[in-house]
This record gives sequence, structure tokens and C-alpha cells, in this order.
Amino acid sequence: MKCYNNPYGIDRMKDKEKFKNERMRKMENAIGDIVKELKNIGERLEKIEKKI
Repeated sequence: MKCYNNPYGIDRMKDKEKFKNERMRKMENAIGDIVKELKNIGERLEKIEKKI
């Protein structure tokens, strides 16, 4: 370890923060995709409902 250059593990903390931000971004994208799919399903159900 580079204790003399980084006594408080700042690089490690930055890496953890970077991974956390990346994970959050992926989850937000996945949630957005789910919302789009639910909207499409809702529109299809409305069309079916109108036919009945």
C-alpha cells in the first residue's frame, strides 16, 4: 500500500464513490426503461378496452 502518499485512503474513497454513482446511474436507467414499458402496456390495454 502507498501509505506515505495516501494516508487516509482518499483514492479508495473516490473509487467507492465512483462505483456507487455508476450503480445509481444504471438503476435510474433501468427504472426509466421499466416506466416506458409500463406506459406501453397501459396504452395497449386501453386500445383493447376500447375494442371491447
